[in-house]
Amino acid sequence: MSLDPERALAAGLAAMLIAAPAVTALVGTRVHVDPPRLATYPCVRFTRQESRPFGGPKGRGWSIC
Repeated sequence: MSLDPERALAAGLAAMLIAAPAVTALVGTRVHVDPPRLATYPCVRFTRQESRPFGGPKGRGWSIC
């Protein structure tokens, strides 16, 4: 199964976090690229964040989408 680059990056990061003893001490193996609907907390989940400039002609300020 082929993953798009964004999902492949998230899967690689999740594997690294699960392998880190400090992370597993806090959340166990609950590191989710696609979290279950009723996730057990605490957990780590990956989501997409995007920022875009807004404002006047000089684009002062940022918006988190």
